[in-house]
Amino acid sequence: MRKLIVLGVLLALVAGCKKPSANVAVNNPPPQPMPQPQPQPNQPNVHAPTGVVTNPNLGGGGGGGAAMAVKKAAKRAANQNDLNQLRTLIATYETENNKMPTKDEMAKNLQKDAPNVYKLWTDEVIVITGAQKRESVWAYTVQDQSTAGYHLVITNNGVERMTPQELNQRLKGN
Repeated sequence: MRKLIVLGVLLALVAGCKKPSANVAVNNPPPQPMPQPQPQPNQPNVHAPTGVVTNPNLGGGGGGGAAMAVKKAAKRAANQNDLNQLRTLIATYETENNKMPTKDEMAKNLQKDAPNVYKLWTDEVIVITGAQKRESVWAYTVQDQSTAGYHLVITNNGVERMTPQELNQRLKGN
């Protein structure tokens, strides 16, 4: 048994102790870099090994790509929740007072009960219309909230999505 262990250790040492031979060639020329093609007009220049675009600002502005889409989606979700909160506050006020709130009454309520929504209003992210009829548009987002161009709109039915044309038509009926 001892002979097998000693033999195994010797084989491991012999197999693991290989030294590089002295016949290493030292005069090999360095590899030549791949030539980069010249950028074509109106085409982005891409660095071949890394795939990095080195002149991305060709032509129009674009929409910001994936990062901007995520940012818009996060903003849209915040607005959806905030508008639901605003709708609840307006509906509660209307039920308790038997009338729709004015803009001044909404300002007081929002400062006290929903400062996040009040900030959206003062930052002009949303517009509170001060509608005096329950069937009217109560509030809406100033900017479209999707790539399809929809605005989020608060009505008696809840938070709805409307095109700018639909929103303008509804606002004319206020």
